[in-house]
Amino acid sequence: MARGEGKKPLVARYGGIPLRRQKNAVLTDRVQAQPERSLLQRLAVFSGGWTLEAAEGVCADGDVDSQDVLDLLAKLTRKSLVIADAMPEGAVRYALLETVRDYAHQKLSSRGSFEFTALRDRHATFYAAWVAHLLPIPLIETWVGTAAGLNHPLLQVDAEYDNIRLMYNWCLESNQPAPGIRVGIRLHYFAESRGLYADQLRWLEALLGLPYAAGDRADAVQPVERALAVFLVAACYQRLGAYQESRRRYEESIVLLLELGENLPLATALAERGLVGWLLGDSADAVHQLHESRRVLEQCDSSNPLTVASDTHTLRNLGIIARSEGGYELAAEYFRESVRRGLLASSSGGYLAARGLSHLARTQFLQGDIREARRWFGEALQIMSADRLAGHSLADCLDWLAAVADADGRPRNAAVLFGAADAQWQASGAIRYAPERARYAAEVVKVQAKLSAAEFASAWADGHAMGRERAVDFAVQQTRLSSPLHETDSDCSAFAIARMVGMKTPRRSR
Repeated sequence: MARGEGKKPLVARYGGIPLRRQKNAVLTDRVQAQPERSLLQRLAVFSGGWTLEAAEGVCADGDVDSQDVLDLLAKLTRKSLVIADAMPEGAVRYALLETVRDYAHQKLSSRGSFEFTALRDRHATFYAAWVAHLLPIPLIETWVGTAAGLNHPLLQVDAEYDNIRLMYNWCLESNQPAPGIRVGIRLHYFAESRGLYADQLRWLEALLGLPYAAGDRADAVQPVERALAVFLVAACYQRLGAYQESRRRYEESIVLLLELGENLPLATALAERGLVGWLLGDSADAVHQLHESRRVLEQCDSSNPLTVASDTHTLRNLGIIARSEGGYELAAEYFRESVRRGLLASSSGGYLAARGLSHLARTQFLQGDIREARRWFGEALQIMSADRLAGHSLADCLDWLAAVADADGRPRNAAVLFGAADAQWQASGAIRYAPERARYAAEVVKVQAKLSAAEFASAWADGHAMGRERAVDFAVQQTRLSSPLHETDSDCSAFAIARMVGMKTPRRSR
């Protein structure tokens, strides 16, 4: 018999499968051992990769023993069906090529809905438990600065966010709101720091809309969980500029938290409700809500970092309102204190300190102190770079630094920063605070007047094309450039923050 005789062509053997997938189908069929075949098919449940721990927790069942998963993964990796990437800190992350994943998913689906449903259940259970272990306290800033490098919780969630999205989807499809709501509460700071406001809002609103069990059952949504989820929905509406709906949901959460006697989240809800009052044009109402927030905080444990974090929000919001009314000295005092408390609330400062520093820098600029403005913007950007902050926090910082660059005699760089800021606003879906839009528009017009239309458009486009990391790097560079119009700054560093807030200055390395 001639060579190859009796073998069906690929198209005949894998009819209906696109040609680009046929090679992967052949590779898949080379997996003869049943445990290997079962594991490969079950790995299709992951999105964006997985860890060994996840594969053991989700895929081990029946003919796949959890103790054998590592060995099976190694065999699949040698056959080029699984990709194993060694991470810088020694961990290994696995993934499937998209074509292999599609084919494995087809095979998995053909095995029946019961097995597929059980697998999705295990996947959702694993990631809900993973988030709960990573972030045991369901409030916002408790996890900032808890670890360094790739072990930082923010970066760990970055790696698993595609799987977390799948978990949310399964909670909705299977009418299981409790796990999704618990994860959403714990991941609010992640969504806030990454600018994922619309994403967070979509999941929480959908999960809150499902019928849910009450009482002490494991699948029950507890009253405090519902109250916190409503509060976080209000926060998302606020970022997206839906201020009326935000106020309504904040007030709903305040009623629920009052009934439960949960003073700490109540104080935070009052502080954010106050800011929304200002955004809707009622400064008197805003200040009243903010002082009420501080009164409630007096009843909380002052040594609890969460109490400090909540007070940081309140002080920052008071500073924003004072600045909008021209009270720059008072605003600067509020912002300095908010930075000091933000650093106390978490070891690295994170969002709390970066946001306060940006506001302080903006206030210094409005007072005419360009040198100090550059210094504090530099400090804020260092934190944003380390924690990969995005969304409105970065966008505001870039907008405000653009005005500094223009005042420093670099209008083209200012236009680049305005373009980079606009890209961040668009990416997150957030909008500039309404009371501050007129000043922003005036600052853009001022830069436009110093450049030709073509120069301004080119610089704006250059900034708009920058990703988050390039935009931060460019902004940091602006804080370090010598100004042709103003005194050259000394270097920006954590020592400056320490001096500002009266903390012990760290020893410089030799």
